[in-house]
Amino acid sequence: MKTGSKVTLVGAGTFGQHLYRRLIANPNFSCVLWADFKYEQYQMFDLPVSPVDSLLNSNYDVVIIGYIDVSVADSVRSSLIG
Repeated sequence: MKTGSKVTLVGAGTFGQHLYRRLIANPNFSCVLWADFKYEQYQMFDLPVSPVDSLLNSNYDVVIIGYIDVSVADSVRSSLIG
């Protein structure tokens, strides 16, 4: 990932939250969107998580799929491509 990249993070579970904290703490990248299919669940805890459909209206360079389980990550990847 290049310095200055605009990053979208998909996934707000434990691993996604860890990645989000790392992204916003790193001055070399800009986290422009954090999204999850269960965004409402995370918004109840005041996390700035948006619906995955928000990717359609966002300007980003890189999408990070923040799931440890490879099968879940592959499923999310397929959903995003579709």
